Amino acid sequence: MSTTQPLLIELGTEELPVKALPGLAQAFFDGVLDGLHKRGIGFDRNGAKPLYTPRRLAVLLSAVDTQQPEQRSEVLGPYLNIALDADGQPTKALQGFAAKAGVEWTQLDKTSDAKGERFVHRAVKPGADTASLLAEVVREALAAMPIPKPMRWGDHDYGFARPVHWLVLLLGKDVVPADVLGVSSDRMSRGHRFMHDKPVWFSVPQDYVESLRGACVLVDPDERRERIVREVEAAASADGGRARIDEGILEEVNGLTEWPVAVACSFEREFLAVPQEALIATMEANQKFFPVLDAAGQLTERFVGVANIESRDPREVRKGYERVIRPRFADAKFFFDEDLKQGLASMGEGLKTVKYQDKLGSVADKVARVTA
Repeated sequence: MSTTQPLLIELGTEELPVKALPGLAQAFFDGVLDGLHKRGIGFDRNGAKPLYTPRRLAVLLSAVDTQQPEQRSEVLGPYLNIALDADGQPTKALQGFAAKAGVEWTQLDKTSDAKGERFVHRAVKPGADTASLLAEVVREALAAMPIPKPMRWGDHDYGFARPVHWLVLLLGKDVVPADVLGVSSDRMSRGHRFMHDKPVWFSVPQDYVESLRGACVLVDPDERRERIVREVEAAASADGGRARIDEGILEEVNGLTEWPVAVACSFEREFLAVPQEALIATMEANQKFFPVLDAAGQLTERFVGVANIESRDPREVRKGYERVIRPRFADAKFFFDEDLKQGLASMGEGLKTVKYQDKLGSVADKVARVTA
């Protein structure tokens, strides 16, 4: 009976593309599990899921067989009427089959099918150690990932979504030797880029999540997402408002941070004269901020940004967020005010001078047709 050990694989990279990150993590996770399954290596998937941050993709399994099961093979050979001559002696066809199998022809077994009886070579060999197969499992998983435009770095002929900097590969307490995308496996990872400048050392895979948490990295995307929602809602309610949390923006912020920290911010009330849809779209799509609404669902002059650092001076972070939002809102207010001066009727008249298509007239003609 094969024994089991926990398995940890972590690939450390430069910041991965945020919109592709969940899909990359899922593909890496699925690829590793497929590789183990294809080789007959048993594992416990209970509770396992893709783990990732902007700088890492990881697979953590609680129990993986340390050895393959016995490998049984069956290779069909020539039928008896071809394999034996009239005197019952082996023909060249049978001799060639036996030589290829590496045995005497008398050691071959026989089997039957619809066409008759034929020779067959059956073999049983011990399964390989899982550790000896893991490097190839990782390489196959990486090669199968959906990366339409891999990056190349240095003078290497291989590529990946972003340059690779480290690889953790642990089976139980042992480092599994492997060279993947120019890096050698180790038990050393890295913590938060700014809040933890020391290497993170894992003695066993079970330490992974907690050790990274101590290094200011929340590697579980579900935990990170819950923290973002909790902090954003708390920051909004502290000012008596309610955060508007769009699922798409939440997922992007989740893919941009390793240690999310909500920062309550505000802007000048005069900008509220602009339709709130325009302001909300700017905050969400351009800056990944969360607008704060009042009890009636109307936009207030407050919003919440999410930093990827626990700053010693949150006021500076707040000033930065407010500084980047102000010119975008100023542009929106300017164009809205100019449109108000012109009026809808005047803008409608202007459409008469804009050609839609030679045989279909102007944009104003199109508007009239759609109106009708």
